Order: sequence, then structure tokens, then C-alpha cells
Amino acid sequence: MTDVKTIAAGWEPSRISALRDVMSAMQLDALVIPRWDEQQFEYVSLANERLAWTTGFTGSWGLSIVTHDDVILFIDGRYPEQAARETNGDWVTLQHLYEEPPEKWLAQHAQSAWRVGFDSEVVTPDLYDRLHAACGQKSAVMQPTSADLFDQCWLDRPETPRSEVIQLSYEWAGEPVAEKLARVREQMRVIEVSWLVETQPDNVNWLLNIRGQDLPFCPVVRARLLIGLEGEIHLFGDLKESDVERLACVNSIAKLLW
Repeated sequence: MTDVKTIAAGWEPSRISALRDVMSAMQLDALVIPRWDEQQFEYVSLANERLAWTTGFTGSWGLSIVTHDDVILFIDGRYPEQAARETNGDWVTLQHLYEEPPEKWLAQHAQSAWRVGFDSEVVTPDLYDRLHAACGQKSAVMQPTSADLFDQCWLDRPETPRSEVIQLSYEWAGEPVAEKLARVREQMRVIEVSWLVETQPDNVNWLLNIRGQDLPFCPVVRARLLIGLEGEIHLFGDLKESDVERLACVNSIAKLLW
């Protein structure tokens, strides 16, 4: 059975070489690889264990910058011993995620005209701003990738199966969806916004009283929400059509996109 430990245990230098080949084809001098996924969620599918595949590190938080000469793994204070044990020190250099953050490394090591690749669905606005400012100091540029580079080099990448969506009754969930949405919209009025984008699956699942098995050991459906102040809701996810119809009926969601 494939799990993150299996993915990491299969690490070998050829993975870095394959990734660098793809970077060269896309004319990238560096690549930013966060641990989280496009939903900025700490728990990710096996297909999104990019950091473990690249470095061998299986911790729940971290980030790597891969260049054609270096692999820098940024970890927080929980993981120095684990990271040292799981990674190959000849290939991976460890740095503290907060004391020696990636923007500091870029400001020191980036070269003029470097193209620093990043997945615009994964990198958060705050991280982008910090990296962009660091690149600016060295006349380097942040370059969004046109596709997921790992599709081209991670040849045995696991599939992410769609699980059945379980709709909880409010007796089990503790509160009807309508009441939760009303509270969310109260806060939207306070901060004077017309729309709210929610990417975190745990928040989406809590709000809609749903559960699933899209992630290992985490009972959620991977989905995102766009909530309108005036009653409109859009649900985005890789959902089965039968689930979409049922959710629209139960939760009065105006539009569900998958």
C-alpha cells in the first residue's frame, strides 16, 4: 500500500535530476515547492506529496527551493532530527523556515535574471509577496508555471480517487447549514465584503455538514466554496454528479461546479 512514507523511502538522486530536466525545459533557474496543496491545507493527498517525493522529508509542514545546484529544505523547530534522518545530506541542505526563511535565502543566493518557478495555485499571496520582494533585490523574477511540473517527472504518481460525499444531519453536525451560513454572512457584513473565498476543506466540510474520504486519515471532501453575501453559493470540487445533485437539493446551493 502506497503512503507518504513509501513515497519518501523511494527517494534517490535521479528524482532531483528528473525534476531539474523539467525545470530546464521550462527555462527555470529555481523552483519553490511548499508542503501544502492548492487549498493551502496541511493534509494533502498522496498525489500532492511533492515535498516528500523531492526530498524524502515526511513532516507535515515545510518548503523547498530547488535550483540546478542546490536543494534547500526549510523546516520549523519540530523537525530538525526527523529531517536529518529522512534526507540525504549530500543532496539536501536544511534551514529553519522562520529563522532563515526562503525569502532570505533568495535575497542572498538568487542571480540576476533568474526565473524562480512557482505553482500559482499552491503558493499563497503572502509567500509570493515575500519571495517577489527578495527576487526584486537581485533582479530575478517570479515565474508562474503553466502546468504541474511533477506530472512530467513523477512517473508513478498516485491517483486521487473521488470518495462518496456523506451528508450529515444537523442532529449529528450540531447545527443546520443555514444557521452556519447566516453567521458567516454576519461577519462578511462586518468586514464589508460581497464574496468570501474559502479554500480550506475542513472549513468547507464543517460549513456544509459533509464528510468524505479524499485524504488519508482526514475525513473530508476536497472542495472549495465561493460564498455570496446575498445568498449565492458556488461549490468547486471533483465531485460525482449524483453527489452534486444531492448537495444542491439538501443545502440549497445555487451552483455547484466540478
